[in-house]
Amino acid sequence: MGQRLLVLGAGFVVVLVLCFVIVSAGYRGLCRSDFFQISEIEIQGCRITTKRQILDLAGVNVHSNLLAMNIKAMKKQLEAQGWIERVEIKRDWPNRLVIAVSERKAVAIVNLKDGLYFLDRRGICFARTRSSEDLDFPVLSGKGFGVVNTDNGQIRLSSEYLGGILGFIRLAGNGNAALPRQNISEIHLDENDNAVLFLADHAFPIYFTGADMKLRYSRLARVLSWLYKKKKIADVLSVRVDYLENKTLVVMSDPR
Repeated sequence: MGQRLLVLGAGFVVVLVLCFVIVSAGYRGLCRSDFFQISEIEIQGCRITTKRQILDLAGVNVHSNLLAMNIKAMKKQLEAQGWIERVEIKRDWPNRLVIAVSERKAVAIVNLKDGLYFLDRRGICFARTRSSEDLDFPVLSGKGFGVVNTDNGQIRLSSEYLGGILGFIRLAGNGNAALPRQNISEIHLDENDNAVLFLADHAFPIYFTGADMKLRYSRLARVLSWLYKKKKIADVLSVRVDYLENKTLVVMSDPR
């Protein structure tokens, strides 16, 4: 009885091996079959990255086999590109591939020791700047900004007041005529978390602390609106939004 069971078990193993060999050979054959050869690739969501870059990073073309693709590896390769935040890849059988790209949106540029980086809304330094790209963003600088490495190898800007400063920039992006985002040239944060803002159209410094940025923005926008309206903006030497709890100090040049 034991010998018969042993023979049956061995036979079952042989059958399993034969089935595996047949299925494996069939799969390899299908991976080389023209039936699953890609005839169309649709790429969605590109603004900064080009379709050519996406194809090169994904390593696919119209000669690739849809069945043979390693979607997981392709997704990982694409999401390692700085501007690409998220990728969805879909096989549309039998021979169409859809790649949907979600790109990061830059909100600022940060000046680090090894160069300038684009910064997204979460504080990720995701790509080095290049002269051919749109660089019309507020620049963050100073020792008050540090960097940390995330678990997935990204560089994240670190500061107790980073969220407030990014919120300040976001408020400026809402279209306030007195203080639009386009007129914020630089925000410098020193090691004591004292912030200095410089406008693009005037060189005087604007001092404020990193706390309660929503209030600071509202107060500064009102002051600048009055200065522009009264045509006194050219006489300003400095502005201190952190002067007193509810006061802003504007230092003017001597009219004489």
